[in-house]
Amino acid sequence: MLKVSSQVWVKRLMSASLNLAMLALVVGCAQQPVAVVPAPARALQISAAEVVEREQQKIRQYLFNAFESLDNGRLMRPKNDNAYDWFNQVLWLDNTHPEAHRGMREIGKVYLYLAEEAYKQEDRDRAELMLERSQWVSASAEEVKRIKKSYPPRPQADNEYRLVLSDLNSKTEQLLARLSELAMQAKSLPSRLLIVARSDSEARWLYKQMRSSVEGYRLRGNIQVGRVPRIVLIDQPKKVVQNINMGSK
Repeated sequence: MLKVSSQVWVKRLMSASLNLAMLALVVGCAQQPVAVVPAPARALQISAAEVVEREQQKIRQYLFNAFESLDNGRLMRPKNDNAYDWFNQVLWLDNTHPEAHRGMREIGKVYLYLAEEAYKQEDRDRAELMLERSQWVSASAEEVKRIKKSYPPRPQADNEYRLVLSDLNSKTEQLLARLSELAMQAKSLPSRLLIVARSDSEARWLYKQMRSSVEGYRLRGNIQVGRVPRIVLIDQPKKVVQNINMGSK
């Protein structure tokens, strides 16, 4: 059997002890939590100045879009790309912005102008729609009242037959009887029709009721969307009904 000298044993023991110490050191390091060095606050947060600058950039872009839409007549249409919506976007960010308020006033003025033009062309339905929009945006009640006063409604001609809104909404028997009467009158003249209603579907419903009253006879005419539902017998002689003010001299 080989004999190992005492010096060799000592060296082996020292080497083993060193290995154990190194192993203990590695294990201890593995169990220690890893320290996380926080990133600089500049990298994680946007400064207040940058927030303001970004909002100003949005405002400049919205104003550009708004005035471009205004110049091209896109007042409240089409959806999401019109002057009214763009100016509103600015006011959401800064409700005191002078240019946005000036733009809203300009939209109101354009609608007032369009209303007067429609009145001159005797298109009262369009005129009143333009007045509604002008007041919705920025026009005052006094401005709207002034324009309406300048263009009073013309007397109703006797070939126009206005429909009672409550009867039309409920489609009453009185309305059906009136439509039947007008259909018979149109047939006897004969006369073409103009059916004015609040929507295309309503106008078509009115025509259908009148046509059913003169089965076998073709009623001719047109339909038109307007705020005042009425039936016009186009070929009936137009004799304007004079309004008599009781008590006036």
